[in-house]
Amino acid sequence: LACALYLLAKYPDVQEKARREVNSVIGDQEKDYIPSIDQLKDFNYLSCVIKETMRLYPSVATLPLRKCVSDTKLGNLKIPAGCFVSVAIYSMQHKNSNYEKPDDFIPERFYDENAQSLKQPLESLNEYRWVPFSGGSRICIGMQFSLIEQKVVLLSKIGI
Repeated sequence: LACALYLLAKYPDVQEKARREVNSVIGDQEKDYIPSIDQLKDFNYLSCVIKETMRLYPSVATLPLRKCVSDTKLGNLKIPAGCFVSVAIYSMQHKNSNYEKPDDFIPERFYDENAQSLKQPLESLNEYRWVPFSGGSRICIGMQFSLIEQKVVLLSKIGI
């Protein structure tokens, strides 16, 4: 959340776009208003801001080491048994092959203008390019809770 607050302060145009979305979804509510679950689903742009923030500044930069139990081949890479491997989340989320301008804050990269909705973050051929919560069968069970909690905090505490 600190990184999201920093980026919203650094990019007033993004903050204003998020504020317009909030006003269109909840209108003029009292200051400590907490939106319903249905309303939270309508904050598409705010979701993009959160996802882009987590892409730039993942809370976990690398996943724990795992020991390869047998010789393994991933594409052209051979990993011998006994070798320790890890997933470098930060590096994956900053690769030019995964994201255009990977070091820039562009929340719109997660938004589909034509459909007026969120893009699925795992829609590319490389479905593991956005993995702040890991992925596959080991994905964090708290992911949805975290994303909802981040929205609520941004909405209720800073009054975007």
